[in-house]
Amino acid sequence: MNTFVIYCIEYDNLKYYGSTFNFSDRTDEHLREFSKGVVKKLYDYIRIKNYTFTLDNIKIVYESEKIDSNDDKNIRLKLKKEQSYIDLHDSVNNGLNHINAWNNRTLEQLNYLKQYKMNNQDVFNKRIVCECGTILIERNLTRHKVGVTHKQKMNLKI
Repeated sequence: MNTFVIYCIEYDNLKYYGSTFNFSDRTDEHLREFSKGVVKKLYDYIRIKNYTFTLDNIKIVYESEKIDSNDDKNIRLKLKKEQSYIDLHDSVNNGLNHINAWNNRTLEQLNYLKQYKMNNQDVFNKRIVCECGTILIERNLTRHKVGVTHKQKMNLKI
């Protein structure tokens, strides 16, 4: 049994809503993604404005009683609740969410996708060497080539 949390990240009155069963891990993940240069509407906005991504901008807006995180019905209800916050503030069109929280995927479909990724990690995590000499996961090559590291290493090779 876990506590389901809906949280809001706000900058300049623009909001991002997210949800999780582990708030501490999810906030750490946001910080890691931001520092690694992950491209998302939220992180891009913060970078463009030259703001710092801090935990001070994250507030819990809803906390449930403990629920079974494997119960499809409960998860759907909680995601619908998160979606109600997104809709109320129109945060996909006029905020920092890049997608809606709610879709019609069942827990079975989500588990299938998760299992598929686990069974095919060799494909998802195939490592290659870029022309600049950096070792990276193949699916990240396009993003890497537009990054600072690649450009700096290529300039040194000229």
